[in-house]
Amino acid sequence: MSCRPVSADPILKYKALLAPMEGIMTPWFIKVCGKFDLVEHWITPFFSVTGGAVPSKRIIRKRLQPFLETGKTITAQILGKDPDNILKCAENMLETGLVSGINLNFSCPSPTVTGNGSGAAMLAYPDLVEKIIAEVRKNLPEKFPLSTKLRAGIVVPALEDAVKASVNGGADLIIFHYRTKEEMYIPVPDGWNRIRRAVETANKIPVYGNGDIKTPDDAEKMIRETGCRGVAAARAFFSDPLLISKINGFKASLPVDFPSEMKKENAPEPTIRAVCRFMQMK
Repeated sequence: MSCRPVSADPILKYKALLAPMEGIMTPWFIKVCGKFDLVEHWITPFFSVTGGAVPSKRIIRKRLQPFLETGKTITAQILGKDPDNILKCAENMLETGLVSGINLNFSCPSPTVTGNGSGAAMLAYPDLVEKIIAEVRKNLPEKFPLSTKLRAGIVVPALEDAVKASVNGGADLIIFHYRTKEEMYIPVPDGWNRIRRAVETANKIPVYGNGDIKTPDDAEKMIRETGCRGVAAARAFFSDPLLISKINGFKASLPVDFPSEMKKENAPEPTIRAVCRFMQMK
């Protein structure tokens, strides 16, 4: 498949993205990020259609509102296993006129998600993954950005299958986490080599590497050694909330204490504790 034009995708403006974090990207977290201008472009936590219910345009607008209030562009993420439900959700998102792109999640390793056959569990069925991507691509405007989020496989790396499914299905961009579903977040010595292989397999489709980016130097090194277009970071953001801005070359000097700032925004205690637990994973 030839590389489709993706100049409209705002992701490509940036060297670094904040990876979506389910349960962490609450309205209070988003508000703090907006207050300190920590994120240039949002990729939302997933809208799940695994259970069969498809979010209405009203629900989508409501969930997107905190992101919209930061004034940044948004890529909305969908998670599911049924092509019809995923397509309907994508159409609803498009019709709101609020999103600048759609991302399909085939990477979440959570046992709750994979136990229902979604997220990284979908990597066992590359033909179905390709079918879903192709169906969504066919029903979106030609230049409307469609990306995927992938892991390297289920138990052992089989990354070429997932990457080829994305390319053949018509994805414009791939965010690639180098661990498999079973590796979750444990150290993987050949992780960057897997990103390099993903880049080679994707050919002209841009790949953003995901996994263990802790500093701007890490990001530059990953890009240089793997050939990826950019990086996505998550856990390290809590060690250095200015990380994304630094990698993207923006001035960033104010330290940010997320629990304290979220408390100022009247975030519920359980929400603040969830962020604290995530910070301890860093």
